[in-house]
Amino acid sequence: MKIKDILNKALTTNPISDMDINNRVLVIDGTNNYKRCFSRASELSDKGYYVGGYVGFLKSMAFMIRSIAPSRVIIVFDGAGGSFRRKKLYSKYKSNRLKIRSYNREMRNDNIDESKSMEEQFKRLIMYLYKLPVTVISIDNIEADDVISYISNNFNYDNLIISSTDKDFYQLVNDKVTIYDPISKTEITTDSIIEKYNCSPNNFIYYKSLLGDTSDNITGVKGIGEKTIKSKFGFLKKYERLSIEDILNNLDDKIKDKLNNDIDIFNRNIKLMDLKSPILDINASISISNFYNELKYSYTLDSASIRKYILNDGISRSFNNFDTWISSSFSKLNYLITKK
Repeated sequence: MKIKDILNKALTTNPISDMDINNRVLVIDGTNNYKRCFSRASELSDKGYYVGGYVGFLKSMAFMIRSIAPSRVIIVFDGAGGSFRRKKLYSKYKSNRLKIRSYNREMRNDNIDESKSMEEQFKRLIMYLYKLPVTVISIDNIEADDVISYISNNFNYDNLIISSTDKDFYQLVNDKVTIYDPISKTEITTDSIIEKYNCSPNNFIYYKSLLGDTSDNITGVKGIGEKTIKSKFGFLKKYERLSIEDILNNLDDKIKDKLNNDIDIFNRNIKLMDLKSPILDINASISISNFYNELKYSYTLDSASIRKYILNDGISRSFNNFDTWISSSFSKLNYLITKK
């Protein structure tokens, strides 16, 4: 579904005067979106500093808000030590991320410390978010994926839109939950997942566990790739979640042997990536519930401070027609938060 269709559907279903705060919830995978913006943008401020990471994030978020017309926005970042729990299950989890890869082509030639730039820009981003009508969640030792999956599985809403390029979230899609891809600017639904992957959302965990995930350094099952899954695992299209026994019983002997040879890896991957069972403790669950249910944890719009930040950072050129940008992107959200 394209952007104009998403927006038309939102506006006709929920006029602002009738909207409740949880009618149409946009949850942004903040870590994913920030890294994407940082890697793609090499924008400089008037003072000569790289600002593309946080400027790109703010612009991308505002575009999503204008396009999707949510009733509230929740931004989730990985907490400090977020990978800790999964590393206990698999010590090599995300070990390929220890080295900072070169992001922006321009940075490669001017001796910029990308890690430091990424950290400094992230600090600026958080300052801006604290002055916007959004909820920001980051919990120590918890990854953003687990927070988002907990929100998806446990709270009341009419519609939930998860913005991320991470395909792990396809597991959560149902008649109330969709994914917004910020690159293709399309909405991903149950039908589109089945059409592309020959697999339903409820069984997408098996698709992912068979393949592994190179970005997280998770190895997959040897000898079983995307083509094999699409041709030999068509039963994963079933709506109901299957058991591992069901999967083995539906395979021919050749593919079954390959899976049995790496069954420990398959089971490990399910534990690592199953978002129907997020890796949380009771304290994290309580914290997420408080963030979601109590609007005192949401910020309100402070356009004067935002304007001051933009001027001080030397990025006015990035926000032409500032008043229009603020009003069209954030006024409705601020109204819905403050009307309570």
